[in-house]
Amino acid sequence: MPSDSLLAISEQKKSGLILCKTYYAEFVGPGAAVSTPEAEGYTAVITIGSPILVTAQGWESRQRAYGRRIQWMRWLEKITHHSDDPQARVEKLISSFEAFFSSEIVAKIPDDVLALLVGALPQTVRAVRPPSAESASKNDSGAVSCWEPIATPAPVTPSYQLAIAPERTLTKSDRASKNSSRITSLARSA
Repeated sequence: MPSDSLLAISEQKKSGLILCKTYYAEFVGPGAAVSTPEAEGYTAVITIGSPILVTAQGWESRQRAYGRRIQWMRWLEKITHHSDDPQARVEKLISSFEAFFSSEIVAKIPDDVLALLVGALPQTVRAVRPPSAESASKNDSGAVSCWEPIATPAPVTPSYQLAIAPERTLTKSDRASKNSSRITSLARSA
């Protein structure tokens, strides 16, 4: 795939991705740009439904995909700014997802992922969800799946050691030669 290509979620069916980072998550719905192949840094990618990734080719389709991504971001921002109360935000997110998908599918999305979407704690999501949703999130039927990184990258450590020369006391002749070379370089630049 060319490095300048852009992936987007197909608009053909109700599906999407939840892109999880360390401290937040983003929802990417139908028609929205996902990323370029070089984009990384996700801790997990949750699929909702069966999203199909298509290549956005041409200027107009790329603009449309970016526009849809912005629409989905504004939709989530509107839910997040709905209230200062985390329970109200979680309720609004769950009801909005249930209106778009179904309550059975939303019940399978993990609590911590929903919490990352609206800036709440997983305990808050558990308190808001109906009791049947807890058992549904443990029973996986394929409507929601999670891709996690295979391994956490190890911290990069330099493969060299800094060599420190032993201290040396400058003699008068060393200082004199250092000063004369400094004066010579100043004279050349002038």
